[in-house]
Amino acid sequence: ALELLTQPQLHTSSTIECRLVLSLPNAGLNGTLDYLYSAALRNLTKIKLNKNILAGAIPANISMLLTLAFLDLGSNSLVGSIPRSFSRLQNLKALRLSANNLTGGIPEELGMISGLGNLVLYGNPLGGSIPASLGQLQLLHMLHIQNASLVSTLPPELGNLTSLKYMILSQNQLYGSLPPSFARIQTLLFFHMHGNNINGSIPSEMFTNCTKLERFIVYGNLLTGSISSHIIKCKELEFFDGSGNLLTGSIPREIGSMRNLQALFLWENHLTGIMPSDIGNATSLKFLDVSSNHLEGELPRTISLLVNLVALSLSGNKFTGTIPNPDSKQLPVVKIANGKDNGSFSGESRSAICGLTLLQLLDLSNNELFGDFLVASGI
Repeated sequence: ALELLTQPQLHTSSTIECRLVLSLPNAGLNGTLDYLYSAALRNLTKIKLNKNILAGAIPANISMLLTLAFLDLGSNSLVGSIPRSFSRLQNLKALRLSANNLTGGIPEELGMISGLGNLVLYGNPLGGSIPASLGQLQLLHMLHIQNASLVSTLPPELGNLTSLKYMILSQNQLYGSLPPSFARIQTLLFFHMHGNNINGSIPSEMFTNCTKLERFIVYGNLLTGSISSHIIKCKELEFFDGSGNLLTGSIPREIGSMRNLQALFLWENHLTGIMPSDIGNATSLKFLDVSSNHLEGELPRTISLLVNLVALSLSGNKFTGTIPNPDSKQLPVVKIANGKDNGSFSGESRSAICGLTLLQLLDLSNNELFGDFLVASGI
């Protein structure tokens, strides 16, 4: 049985308009969706049937529900393609078809739904490319097409999405470079592009213009070049992950001025130079991993200022010298990663790192460090 809810809407003209809502998420529904269009349902404004066991194809005649504003069929077992006729749904604000078995690519006709604000297609073996027509969706604020078997370059037209807050295109087979036009998306909060084959450098304009960024995740690509010092413009940045790329150059000292940064992951690149002493000013950092690079020099004493650190991994570099020892704080017990390394740690000392009382993971292996540590027995 289907549950139909009638929601009266009172307008300023004192007339009442009834909106029909079909909402049965996580209700154990099975079967197909062939019943969704009928004369009784032609005024539906919302269909929410996610997290059921619905199967079969998405009926093309859903596009005859011209009042439909919200369609969520996510987390079912739907097959077939996304109907091209959805372009008729000019009142549609949200289209959510994630976690099904949909194939046949992303119809370019979706770019004709001018009022669309939410396009969520992740977790489908869609295949094909990203249509340039999606760049016409001026009101779009979420584009989430992760893990969809896309084989495509990134259309520069996506830079026209000047209302976009969330661009999540991770775990596909995207290739080519990051278009400089993306810097026009000044509303961007989340930029997730990890697990693709994207090459070239990160356009510095993205940091100059996209100053509202909170999460920038591009690990597991083929990115080259250095990390621009303009990253300091992103005052709201909390999470930066550029690991598993081919990045070169040094860690920008400007990162120390990013007071909201909680996670910095740069492992497995070709970074050189020293660990900037300014890093100690990034006092919100909880996770710092620059392992498997070519960093060198002594560790700055300012590491002791990162009092919120939970995990610190500096392994596989060329750091030298003693462990910083700036003060006489009482030592906590910390875990030091086991494994083959070139360093030598023994006994007790008042190390700067030992003053990080929240630290749960510490890996200094495969460097040229020496000095003393208090190590808990049995670790």
